[in-house]
Amino acid sequence: MILLKGNSISEIQNSLEKIDRIDEVVYLHSILGIEEFLKYCFAQKKIVDIWNGTICCINEAIHRAEFHLTTRLTEGSLSDIKTELDQCNCEWMISGYQNMKYSYVAGHSNINLVIRDTDVRSLLVFFLPGGFATHQNPVYEKGVYNIETSIFIKQEPLGPAGGRTLQIR
Repeated sequence: MILLKGNSISEIQNSLEKIDRIDEVVYLHSILGIEEFLKYCFAQKKIVDIWNGTICCINEAIHRAEFHLTTRLTEGSLSDIKTELDQCNCEWMISGYQNMKYSYVAGHSNINLVIRDTDVRSLLVFFLPGGFATHQNPVYEKGVYNIETSIFIKQEPLGPAGGRTLQIR
């Protein structure tokens, strides 16, 4: 187990990539813990850029975020999800929300929501107390039974055109 601490999600991601490249590391599963910060932001009614004297890099770009939902798929549950997301956007003005898409998927979850070209501030809104990506949101257990999140900080070309080549051993 490794604990990383930082104020920049892109720097944390870079550190995780370096750790993942160590030969002895077979599997890396990251968990971001920012509960106290989110409680403070919720109480202030805004995502703050300075917390406890530390500059928070809330304007960093997020290439893509995905929310994997396990739902009891009904028209009502989809409508409830959209209503909850619309209310969240009205209150917090989420960057990239107007282009958010959903797909039905087969597998562990059955609905996949994707937001592209957003920022850390907007992403954090989903994790505020009672936020959409938490198990305390208003639609949880009323049609939504699990929510998992994937965050894509950056995107790089797979082949030589981007200067990096993926090496498979």
